[in-house]
Amino acid sequence: MSLSNSIKTPSPANIHNVVAQVSAPFSNLTMQKEIRILNYIALHTRPDIMFTTKLLSQFTNQPMTAHWSLVKHLLSYLNGTQCLGLHFTKNKHPESELTGWADADYATSLVTKKSH
Repeated sequence: MSLSNSIKTPSPANIHNVVAQVSAPFSNLTMQKEIRILNYIALHTRPDIMFTTKLLSQFTNQPMTAHWSLVKHLLSYLNGTQCLGLHFTKNKHPESELTGWADADYATSLVTKKSH
């Protein structure tokens, strides 16, 4: 798959509209394979793709081409941001503090009206 055009965000701004679209069925085996790989990447080195990956994993049983287009969008994002990731090194400053941030998504699902 050619991913020459990199994208600046892990998901499009209208991701919930795309997820709610009814489109042609897509191969669930292909979708499941890609989502497994993306889950591994999200858990180990790229937490910035966790929301999109989790959202897409809900559609691995009966995916549609609209869902596959979101997977391709995410892969293009990863291709363009290969320099990003978690890098753990020995701490030279013990007084340093690890700080974490979370971005909540409250009830924006157009399908279930629940939070993701």
